[in-house]
Amino acid sequence: MRVRDILDPKGAILSRVTQEQIMRYYLKIEIDLNKLYRSPLREDKNPGCSFYYAKSGRLYFNDFALGKKYDFIGVVQTLYNCSYVRALRIIRDEIHMIKGVDGVVEQKEDVHIRIVATPVVHSYWSKYCISPEILELFDVFTVSSVYRNEDLYLKSNRNNPIFAYLFPSGRIKIYRPYSKTTKWYGNATGEDIGGANALPKKGKLCFITSSIKDCMVLRVLGFGAVCMQGEGYGINGKTSEVMKELVGSLKKRFNHVVLLLDNDDSGIKFAAELSKAFNLPSLLLDGAKDISDHIAKYGYYRTHRKIKKRLSKHFKVDDIPF
Repeated sequence: MRVRDILDPKGAILSRVTQEQIMRYYLKIEIDLNKLYRSPLREDKNPGCSFYYAKSGRLYFNDFALGKKYDFIGVVQTLYNCSYVRALRIIRDEIHMIKGVDGVVEQKEDVHIRIVATPVVHSYWSKYCISPEILELFDVFTVSSVYRNEDLYLKSNRNNPIFAYLFPSGRIKIYRPYSKTTKWYGNATGEDIGGANALPKKGKLCFITSSIKDCMVLRVLGFGAVCMQGEGYGINGKTSEVMKELVGSLKKRFNHVVLLLDNDDSGIKFAAELSKAFNLPSLLLDGAKDISDHIAKYGYYRTHRKIKKRLSKHFKVDDIPF
């Protein structure tokens, strides 16, 4: 055994293979920084994990639902339910096989996305009471095809429509609500705030919610709302600074800033953490996973009454817009 293997086993491993190769070997998935994955580390039905690089250059596999992140050693520890030292030994013993893995990372560099929009408004939005005027206000487009670096990447059809959210930065988020493979795609980052351009300059109340669709539904109900790209954002790293700046800006413009995240395990967890971190009240809407599903299930008037009832427990009636 080499001296470095004893004194610096982690460094010795990374001198022979990359962290990307190790991640791909053990997780058995491609590494795409703009994609959400089901976790190979647990039973997972909904894609809610992603890869990202920390400022140090370390690659992490981030599980939003659990609030956990794993470097390549953490991945092996979790897979084998073993100690840190044992994980290093496992990697070292299999390093000859790891060397054969391609370590290329998709979209580490900027990716150019071009959409071909169509003037047709898809009927998908009507069940959420979202009108063509609201879609236009939020820069949401129906798309016939998506090009990635000028190569055709996605094409819509009658049963699988494509929608695009355009951000002021010029970045794009693609949404395919009926897709069983690539539901979300795009080059939007944690710095892109959904719904920001549709907000009034000042007001009584603004929600921070989970998606642009939720922002649009809240606008239909008479409320301003914004969202970040994923509920897990705003807790750690660079996106924490983005959230801090966002909350500070909203508090200067609105009397109240309120969290309204999804009614599931991850939404409840992150709402509690964000509420504590930024001193924000949080509402929970029962009866559906989110405000969009609620209005689709119960309709405009019942959803409006539910929001009014929840808000009245926190604020004076004359201090909120009804």
